[in-house]
Amino acid sequence: MKIKKGVEVLKVFNTLGARNNIYPTLIYDKENAVLVDTGYPGHFSIIKDQLANANVPVEKLTKIIITHQDFDHMGSLSSFLERADCQIEVLAHEADVDYIEGEITPIKLTDEFMRKIRKMIDSYSVKKQKELNHILDNYYVKVNKALKDGEEIPICGGIIVIHVPGHTPGHICLYLKKHKILIAGDALTMIKGELYGPDRFITPDLELALKSLNKLNNYNIKTVVCYHGGIYNKNVNKRIEEIIKDELNEIS
Repeated sequence: MKIKKGVEVLKVFNTLGARNNIYPTLIYDKENAVLVDTGYPGHFSIIKDQLANANVPVEKLTKIIITHQDFDHMGSLSSFLERADCQIEVLAHEADVDYIEGEITPIKLTDEFMRKIRKMIDSYSVKKQKELNHILDNYYVKVNKALKDGEEIPICGGIIVIHVPGHTPGHICLYLKKHKILIAGDALTMIKGELYGPDRFITPDLELALKSLNKLNNYNIKTVVCYHGGIYNKNVNKRIEEIIKDELNEIS
C-alpha cells in the first residue's frame, strides 16, 4: 500500500507460528531502495513479489534496515542476501549487532522456541522443510553499518534513527523527515484501529520500552507504521503521550 510517494507499506501473512499480518516497509527514491525488516523465515518470495508490484524489483534494493533482532523481523534477512541478485547493505543499531551476527544468541531465540519452530517445520512439505531448515542453519548475517541514536541516513528525504530500547537493547524506530512518517517496528502496536505501546508479553524491559517512547515526541509525526497492526494517523503525538502515561501507570 502506497502511503506517500516513495513509501510503500507491505502486508505479509505469516503462517510460521502466529497467524497474523506483519507490515514491512519499503522506502525508495531514484537512487535507493530500502527495505525495513524482512519478515519470518520463508518470506523472501512473498516480499519479492510485493516489491515487484510496487515497481521496485528486489534487484533494486540497496539497503535493508533491521529495527531489531527478533525472529519475525530478521527471519528472511539471510535469504535476501543469498537470493537477491544485487549488493545489499545491512544496517542495524549498534546494541543489536552482535545478536544479528550471532555472536550472542538473540534474547527471545531460546532453545525451547527453536525446538517448536523445528517441530512445526517437520509438518511441511519436503521442499518447504529444506528451504526453512537451510534458512535456520544460515540464519545470522554480517551487519555492514552499525547505527547510532539520532543519526540521519541521508537518503530518501532523510531517515532519522531513534533508539528506543526495552523491547530489545537495540530496538530502533525510523523517522522519515520528508513525510513525517514514523516506522515504529515493535515499539508501538495497533490493535483494532487503536495505537498502543509494545506487546508487554514479549518485551523484557517494559518500563524502559515505555519511557523510551518519550523520544518520539521530539518529532512531528503524522503517520505511524506499526509492524504489528499497520497504519495509524490519528493525532499521533497526543496518543503517544497517553500511551506513556497510561501504560506506565498500569505497571507501577
